Amino acid sequence: MGTKNNPGDFDCYAKLAPDEPYFIVRGQDILAPAVVRRWATLAAEAGVDRAKIAEAERVAYDMERYQQGKKVPD
Repeated sequence: MGTKNNPGDFDCYAKLAPDEPYFIVRGQDILAPAVVRRWATLAAEAGVDRAKIAEAERVAYDMERYQQGKKVPD
């Protein structure tokens, strides 16, 4: 799983252009695992590399494990 201290293999933060928009879904967000899984489904349909999809699926699983209580997005 990618974290702030240990980015995943496909972490995009370092690749961002200075003015490029991006969106972060935090592990504490109860919506996050579903959002990541939906992204993985769409990515598979678009032909994205299977290793990248597998990492996203692991992140969704790890997000669920991380959540100790339900919290709505900030």
